[in-house]
Amino acid sequence: MLMDKVNDILNSGSAESSLISLCTFVRDHIEEIPDMTISEVAAATYLSKGQVSKCVRALNYLDFKDFKDECMGYRTVMERRKQFFDPNRSFEANAQAFLDQVHSQTSRVLPAVESEIKELESDIKKASCVYLFARGDARVQCHRMLWEFSSRRIATVLCDAEFKKEYTFDKNDLLIHISTNGDSFYYDPRIVHKVKTAPVYKWLITCNKTLDGYDKILYI
Repeated sequence: MLMDKVNDILNSGSAESSLISLCTFVRDHIEEIPDMTISEVAAATYLSKGQVSKCVRALNYLDFKDFKDECMGYRTVMERRKQFFDPNRSFEANAQAFLDQVHSQTSRVLPAVESEIKELESDIKKASCVYLFARGDARVQCHRMLWEFSSRRIATVLCDAEFKKEYTFDKNDLLIHISTNGDSFYYDPRIVHKVKTAPVYKWLITCNKTLDGYDKILYI
């Protein structure tokens, strides 16, 4: 997703100043961009329209319209997302409600997927190297898994958000793709196709039971 690209660029610190300016604006105002013209974005970022177009292409979008469509997709996803915290309740009440929800879901889900989890655990232990891939919020889980696997001396690679790098997969390697609700399959089909056709044994972890095309799938 766009925010993955933006965060990667801002964290790298090696991009051109114009691209840094646009990415900073996207990070802070992405939900406003669908309603803005290229002139308005240029004025807000102190760039020329030509520089904005160049930056948009550097982010792998065909043109400003393609870029705005991606921003609109992000806004749509955020509008659909269920909020954990109710602003009308206290922090303590929200925290307790969240914990109750997690406990309820865990108690219901874990027994149903216990055999799949054991199979995934077995595949992880047998793998020469575990590759992790996700986009959007699910990428946080990849970072957690990377830390956990690394602390257990399991060779692990966190794939880039665009899956652009050339990965050399060995016979016993494993790729784990996390897509919580499957939004990336709708908004980023080209990237998902690259992941699905990669020459490596693949697991998908998702809540969306309509998804397929992987060697193994853990529906949670």
